[in-house]
Amino acid sequence: LALLEENLQPKPSCGWEVVAAGLPLHMNEEDLYRAFSKYGRVQHVKVTRDANGLSKGVGLIVMAHRQSAETALNMPEVDICGIGVKLQWSTMVKDEMGLMKNRDQEKGEEED
Repeated sequence: LALLEENLQPKPSCGWEVVAAGLPLHMNEEDLYRAFSKYGRVQHVKVTRDANGLSKGVGLIVMAHRQSAETALNMPEVDICGIGVKLQWSTMVKDEMGLMKNRDQEKGEEED
């Protein structure tokens, strides 16, 4: 099992980081941790805040294992404090996994 090709891909330097946008502004790190721990072991969570300490409505979640992150990502929405939130890989993970598209690639898809 450990030698399957999908398990041999190196872990991105930022970890298996997922971005959750549209979070309730009253949400804190404990709420975010609790919401994602049902998908697997959470290594770190952070609610992004402005200079005044107010939430920007975006959370960063680093899961311990790729499979746990993908389980959450495959959900249509994740319920966080009663709000359905959509997820995506962080930009760093997309870049390191070769999932980022440049403008030329995006234009090619639009023309197809």
